[in-house]
Amino acid sequence: MAGGGSTVRFVSEDADAIDPFVCFTYKGKRGTRAIMGDGKVRFIPADIDPNTFRAMCTIAGGEPISGLDKLAPVIDEEEGFGLSTPVPGGAAAGRACANGAGG
Repeated sequence: MAGGGSTVRFVSEDADAIDPFVCFTYKGKRGTRAIMGDGKVRFIPADIDPNTFRAMCTIAGGEPISGLDKLAPVIDEEEGFGLSTPVPGGAAAGRACANGAGG
């Protein structure tokens, strides 16, 4: 593969390369999210071609990816990125941690 293999660590060369990253549902489809170099958050579906997924994970590999917006649509901020994580102990614990207190 041009570019020296995947730049994202632990992306396998196997047919199920995306499986370890699948953790999210968007518009009824399972997949994952990726923050791109231009700051956009894209949804990458679990059924993406593994070669295309690996191409998306390389820097300057030269692999052509046509129809990116259809293949991996941008998740608009209004739709919600789904990137929040619940704080153990509830909101009060979250405020304490944000203020440098608590544990």
